[in-house]
Amino acid sequence: MSTIPIEERNRLCEEFGLDSRYLYQLLTGRRELEPARAVRLEQQSGGRLRRWHLRAKTWHLIWPELVGVEGAPCVPSIGAGEEGLEHGQTVAPAAGEVHPNGQAAVV
Repeated sequence: MSTIPIEERNRLCEEFGLDSRYLYQLLTGRRELEPARAVRLEQQSGGRLRRWHLRAKTWHLIWPELVGVEGAPCVPSIGAGEEGLEHGQTVAPAAGEVHPNGQAAVV
C-alpha cells in the first residue's frame, strides 16, 4: 500500500472531494481511477497523489514513461495482477516466446 500517512490521506479527501474509503481502495489496488482523472488529481495535488497511487495495478501499462521515475513502485512481474489469475497459476508463453525452462511462466 501507499506510504501516504492517514492524516495526509484525510486532507486529500477533503481537498478533492474523495470518499476516504474510496481513496483507500485506490491506494490498496482494490479499485482503479479512470486514467484522465488520475492525471488530473496528480496535477491538482502537486504530486502528493501520483498516477501509480491511483491505478496501482496498471499504471505502468498506461504510462510506461513513468517506469523508473524516482518514487515509482517496481513494475509487477509478467502475469502478476492479471484478472482471473491467482498465485501459483501458470501463464502460457506469448506466441514465439520461449522461457528458459521451456515451460509456462508461474505467477
